[in-house]
Amino acid sequence: MAIHAHKHGEESNDSLMQRFKKQTQKSGLVKLLRERGVRKKKPSKRLVRLRALKREIYRAEKKKNQFYSSEYRDSGASMSWTFCLFRYSAIPISG
Repeated sequence: MAIHAHKHGEESNDSLMQRFKKQTQKSGLVKLLRERGVRKKKPSKRLVRLRALKREIYRAEKKKNQFYSSEYRDSGASMSWTFCLFRYSAIPISG
């Protein structure tokens, strides 16, 4: 993959360099070369399992929070802090 930038007439060297830098950034060549230069070690099985568990916990929390927040979002009222502690006895507080 070659990137070329030729000087146009009275164009300054600075603007030529800017065009060249912009072309290289858009092509993704710099990012690709940096990734190739660094050797990445594969994660251990233990680390893969831990990450998977964290993902599951995060997704469950997100789903739970999304469900509870949507109940009161439509009514225009804000949730009270007791909603988090006592799920079934929550009282929305307008405010």
